[in-house]
Amino acid sequence: MTFEKASARGLTYRRSDGSILTYRDGAVEHFTAAMSTLQTAAAGREKMLRDFAEFRRNAGQGTVRAYYLPEGRDPGQAQRLVRTLLSNGITVERVEQAVTVDGRIMPAGTFVVPLPQPAGMLVRNLLDPQIPMNEEFIKTQEERRRRRLPDQIYDTTAWNMPMLWDVECIGSTSAVSVKTTRLDLASVSRPAPATKTDALVGYALVWNATSAAAAIEALREGLMARFISQPFTIDGRKFDRGAAVFRVSDNGLNFRAKLETIAAKHGADLIRLDSAFVSEGASLGSNQTVTLKAPRVLLAWDAPTSSLSAGWARYVMERRYGQSVTAVRAGSLARVDLRRFDVLVLPSGNYATAITGENLRRIKDWVSAGGTLITFGEASRWATRDSTGLLDTSTELRDGSPETDSPQARTEASKGPFDYEKAIQPLREQPENTPGSILRVKLDPDHWLSSGTDGEIQVLVEGTRVFTPIRIDRGRNVGTYAVIDRLLASGHLWPEPKQQLPNKAFLIHQPSGQGHIIAFAEDPNYRAYAEATEFLFINAVLLGVGY
Repeated sequence: MTFEKASARGLTYRRSDGSILTYRDGAVEHFTAAMSTLQTAAAGREKMLRDFAEFRRNAGQGTVRAYYLPEGRDPGQAQRLVRTLLSNGITVERVEQAVTVDGRIMPAGTFVVPLPQPAGMLVRNLLDPQIPMNEEFIKTQEERRRRRLPDQIYDTTAWNMPMLWDVECIGSTSAVSVKTTRLDLASVSRPAPATKTDALVGYALVWNATSAAAAIEALREGLMARFISQPFTIDGRKFDRGAAVFRVSDNGLNFRAKLETIAAKHGADLIRLDSAFVSEGASLGSNQTVTLKAPRVLLAWDAPTSSLSAGWARYVMERRYGQSVTAVRAGSLARVDLRRFDVLVLPSGNYATAITGENLRRIKDWVSAGGTLITFGEASRWATRDSTGLLDTSTELRDGSPETDSPQARTEASKGPFDYEKAIQPLREQPENTPGSILRVKLDPDHWLSSGTDGEIQVLVEGTRVFTPIRIDRGRNVGTYAVIDRLLASGHLWPEPKQQLPNKAFLIHQPSGQGHIIAFAEDPNYRAYAEATEFLFINAVLLGVGY
């Protein structure tokens, strides 16, 4: 049983009918509703308890009997997901021997979430790849869209955790057929193997979200690392698309214990290197190797930034990855000495009046001198404006034409029969809204921003932004939406964006002098639970300083 009580948003609030709502009214009515709920529950306690027990007895019953979560490319990330499930009362087990699922062999140690189970409905909500909506409701929304009325969809239409965390999740219609071990929070992580002797050359962290957090802490503790974004092979061990290398020659002989402690704390795989000879791929001393440094990050907040976007970004940097941040009001940026910072993050928001004139010129000069500017969502749209002059591409209108600062003139009326439907269409219209859908994005495998990924991620898209890909002589489209038949991963997508979004830009990198402008079409830190895109954001923060 639940309820909500409207707030006065202050001491007093005058309603449209002239009546007054006070803070006291809200407190009294909230208390009254709470007590009424408790009294109702107490009076019907036996029926409520029976219903609750029955609900949990076979919760999650359906076609899928188990979800398998292989540790995959980033074991630490899979373990974090499992810990989150366990913290929410979901039963998770680990298979003790290999098991075949739909023709694919899952190795021993793979996580499995059995169904049904008491928390089965929560499992279905979090792990089912698609939560269908009522067809009649969709038809009603289609008619509302035709009349240019807002849809009545509450919140997003997709929230699948494995997709947003970039953890593989495989559903099986068969019950688990091998012996398993039930897990608790203490038994999820596997102990990292400790090395008994110092490595001859150094240690490498295979690059992923888990090792990025470990690398940030290592840099903060004074260790030095070099980063290689391209694949290489040493002693038969292949490193795919990114590694942070801590060399003995850079850190001295006594850093092993500190680095091992940090890696174990984060659950990162630390690989011992006893040779610097690369049998294949990029050399450890090549120009494809850059030195990592602890970035000095400045984050804009307060008007005109979205408070949510700024909060998500700060949480992800400070709490998720341990990256220190200096927050400054957007209106005070003109008084900040930007030379003291390596990275400036502009959360979603329209900075048209907050960053202008000399202030805008200072930011451009700072980027040209080596700074990294990162923009999200509406801030990226602002960066494309002719009056801003930061990002050399544009957003699109619904008809695919560029969204310019000044609207285009209306064309002459046709001399043929009058077309009412055509006549009432807006002359200048934003693209159709994407109602919180999870879409696939393909990544440029040769760009450092995509280091640690397998070349494709799923992203949460909400809004009307469509970015034309940047021209190849001006920058790189590091992430673009997938082709139409692979675009939608989960949720609902209206026909218009399904046609307009394929191959459009999601993540743009534009070099500017010695620095970078990195623009995300959406907020990569959405609600601080979109782990896959958060990792791309951290790549921008951490690696931009080196490149």
